[in-house]
Order: sequence, then structure tokens, then C-alpha cells
Amino acid sequence: MPTDKNSNLLPCLARLAQLQQESVDRLEVHAAIESALEKYINNPQGQLKSIATQLQVAQAQWLQVADAARIPALLFSKQQNEWGVLRGQNAQGQWVSEWWDTPSNG
Repeated sequence: MPTDKNSNLLPCLARLAQLQQESVDRLEVHAAIESALEKYINNPQGQLKSIATQLQVAQAQWLQVADAARIPALLFSKQQNEWGVLRGQNAQGQWVSEWWDTPSNG
């Protein structure tokens, strides 16, 4: 398992698939993530492109601003260097997201 914070990508992709009512092979997704993390250590866009290619799915569209028409969506926080899932907006218009902590090795 990767030791960096990008290892939270597996639960994010699994949750996104669940919200989109898509079935996924977690082992296949895990293998694609492992390969992508090795090739694109600090490049989240490269990671997603590599994962999509390996899984033979459509490439992700990388948006700079959240779009309510494209929810649920995968999120990447540059500040925290981690992935999350954008769920939607609440009644106050605030964005609702889910984030997963990754276990530390030490």
C-alpha cells in the first residue's frame, strides 16, 4: 500500500462508484492506483489519467471550480495532498464533501 496521503484514493473511488451506482473490482482499482502512484508521485492529474487508462474507462475532466451538475465528483486538495468526494450542496449553498484519513505507518 502506498505510504503517502494519496493512498486515500481507493476509498474515494469506491465511494464515488457507489454513489454513481457503478460496480467496481476493488482489486483491479487498487492495482491501477498502485501503478499510477509509482509513475505520478506528485501529479494527481497524471494519476487519474493513468488509472482511467488502466481500467479502460473515460478520462476524468479536471475542473477548477465545482459544478453542481457534475456531482458526485472526485476532489483533490492541493493543500492537504489528499482525495475526497464532493457530494453536493446543503440548504445554505455550502459544498458537502467526504474525506478519508489514511493510516500512518509508524
